[in-house]
This record gives sequence, structure tokens and C-alpha cells, in this order.
Amino acid sequence: FDIGVDLPLAHAAVATRVPMHGPNQWPAHFPGLRGPAETYFAACEKLGRRLLAGIASGLGLGEAFFEPLSSEAMVQMRMFHYPPPEEEAVYGSSPHTDYGMITLLAQDPIGGLEVKTLSGEWVSAPYIEGTLVINIGDMLSRLTNGKYNSTLHRVINRAQKDRYSVAMFYHLNADADVTPLKCCITAEEPAKYSSTKYLTHIVSRFE
Repeated sequence: FDIGVDLPLAHAAVATRVPMHGPNQWPAHFPGLRGPAETYFAACEKLGRRLLAGIASGLGLGEAFFEPLSSEAMVQMRMFHYPPPEEEAVYGSSPHTDYGMITLLAQDPIGGLEVKTLSGEWVSAPYIEGTLVINIGDMLSRLTNGKYNSTLHRVINRAQKDRYSVAMFYHLNADADVTPLKCCITAEEPAKYSSTKYLTHIVSRFE
């Protein structure tokens, strides 16, 4: 189940049918979902902004660097259910990288999330009570010219139990220009990526 930034039908982006913009649609048979989901969404959206401020500071750009690029950030939250696999070691989610800036993941104690290291080894990212897993996405990798590598990960439910997780995908504004940052370009590491508009690149991932 997905929700995003809840925009009214009169909003300009919704009226002109810009992808990934619109009102949330809640299941009528589960009225108790909306309140807790919106509360958690708001908390994660706030944390996402703080994390981007920390990343900007670490790059020497100042904490406010991403603020004008995320004034209307396309934030999405997805609630996942991984049923017990019928066969052993079947992917609940095949190896992939997330396509946004950062992902905030809450997972249950069942486990199953695995991350591929730079050396090519798959390692477990186990549940730790009171924590979130933070993934680096493709767009942050593009902006930093690969200085921050997007995290290749997969899910294999080995517990033979239902597994649940909630992922918060933090994006920039739809019209944000995504060009490798000058601070991440050197003579030894020239720009690896061409310029693109944020939403243009995200939509291309679905094609």
C-alpha cells in the first residue's frame, strides 16, 4: 500500500497530471490506517530533511543546500507484506537499487534484508530494535558523482513467516536539476552522469 504527499485535486501539479502527484486514496475497509500512517509519514518526512541536511553539510555545501530543491519534495511511503515463500530462498524482492535520494526503512524482527558490499558479498542487514535502515538511492549517487554509492539490496524471507516493512522514499522536487555537484568532480573523477530533471529520470525507471 502506497501513500505520498497528499495534494488536493486543485493543486497545479495534480490538475496538469504531473506523475507522482495527487491525493491519497485510503481503503474504506480499514479506517484505522490513515491516522497512524499520516503521523509516521510526517515524522519520516521530517527526518528525511534532516538527513539531507547532514549529507549536504558533509559535502561542504551547508545544511540548507537541499532546501530549495525539496520545497515540494515527492515523498512516498510504501507498506510491504512478504508472505512465506513456497520454495526456499525465493526472492521477496530481487536485487535492486532504490531510485530516489534516500530510503528510510522500518523492518520487523523476521529479517531477510540483505545488502551487497563493494567487494561483492551479500550480507544481512538485521533488525535492530528502535532503528531504521537508511539506503542511499540512485539520485543521490548521480548528484555526488558516485561519491555516495546507491545500495544494491534484496529481500529473501528465510523465516517461513509473514514479513512486514515500511519504506519511506525521499525525493527532491519534480523539476529539480540533477547534475553532478562541482564539489564531487575532480580531474581524476570527471562527471560520470549527464544533467537531467528529477521527475524525468524517475519516470524513465518505470518505462
